[in-house]
Amino acid sequence: MKAIILSAGQGRRLFPVTRDLPKCLVPVDGDRSLLETQLRVLAAHGVREAVVMGGYGIEKVERFAASHAIADLSVRVRYNPFFDQADNLITAWLASRDFEGQCILLNGDTLFEGAVVGRLLSSPASPITIVVNAKASYDDDDMKVSVERGAVRAIGKDLDPDEVQGEAIGMTLLRGDGAAVMRDAFEQLVRRYGQQRAYYTTAIGELARRGLVKACSMEGLWWGEVDSLEDLESVRKAFSARRPVRSDPLAD
Repeated sequence: MKAIILSAGQGRRLFPVTRDLPKCLVPVDGDRSLLETQLRVLAAHGVREAVVMGGYGIEKVERFAASHAIADLSVRVRYNPFFDQADNLITAWLASRDFEGQCILLNGDTLFEGAVVGRLLSSPASPITIVVNAKASYDDDDMKVSVERGAVRAIGKDLDPDEVQGEAIGMTLLRGDGAAVMRDAFEQLVRRYGQQRAYYTTAIGELARRGLVKACSMEGLWWGEVDSLEDLESVRKAFSARRPVRSDPLAD
């Protein structure tokens, strides 16, 4: 099983922490970076190959990959030269050459406990499955999802609140022909939008309208997004509370 991690951004909302450091290398669990934490949890749940899509500070990401070996996990770093010109559609499109078989597509700023991966992998078969978190209310920045009987009907930040059943956390599982379908969807979007600001979730929305996308609820489990200094403080507190089991804090 393979994971594709989209980690090309600098993370300007995390300044000054990311002024000279790629967002994916920001420490979140003691000296463990966001990227290392993701890789360790993925490896503990059967992922044997990871492709990290880098951009800002690519040399530092490459040095990390070369110096932080994780048992049973092969890590490769690819470069997105357009990281400061476009949103993550371009990064996902460049990564899509590596989509094959069973593959997890993961946002580089998404943290999660291992049980989230386990639940996703045991979800009912579907070409494309996204992890969805339900909560009491949603803000303008949440990637909202409309779900009906387990099927994703729409996804986007501007959905009508009355039609929202959760938020996508930035973790997608491709199975069967899902990899090829997603590659084609990204290709068509890039031809349409070029380097304009666009998110890869636009492709998921279009595929959802074709009935190809299912939702996997992560109810009762933990996840965190590192998008701001407040987010960073929050996830560091979450890890600090778990530190007595530091051997693999989120792998269980």
